[in-house]
Amino acid sequence: MKNPQNTHTHLLGEIKKYVAATGLTKAVLGVSGGIDSALVLKLLADAIGPKNVTALLMPENGVTRDENTSHSKQLCKFMGITYHTIPINKYLLDLLHLPWQPSRLAQMNTKARARSIILYNFANSENALVVGTSNKSELRIGYGTKFGDLACD
Repeated sequence: MKNPQNTHTHLLGEIKKYVAATGLTKAVLGVSGGIDSALVLKLLADAIGPKNVTALLMPENGVTRDENTSHSKQLCKFMGITYHTIPINKYLLDLLHLPWQPSRLAQMNTKARARSIILYNFANSENALVVGTSNKSELRIGYGTKFGDLACD
């Protein structure tokens, strides 16, 4: 990175251009408490304004660490971003109640797809873009779930 400020300015310009091209003004993303979603949240807030960004926190109770949810909430509050916490457990019960035993891989992919369904439900309801939080390494090696965490506008 030659000049971090130039990189930041360039990224904000590209985000603004992309959002403008869609004709939409709002964005939604899943925030996990990790660095990738935190960085995307910050860039979006800087590019289109915190009032135009909504964060969805979608923990799996009993699996997601409380500190991750806490970090996500603190970050949203600090940045003035509206957030909603939607535990995914009740959705998973129905999605995984099948006449066969879903494999571990199928269960993991179902979790990512449940989150994607929730994100797109919000986006369709609020006329917003779904913004992805996968990093370049994940995308390069294909680490993600089709129609799940790789789903974004």
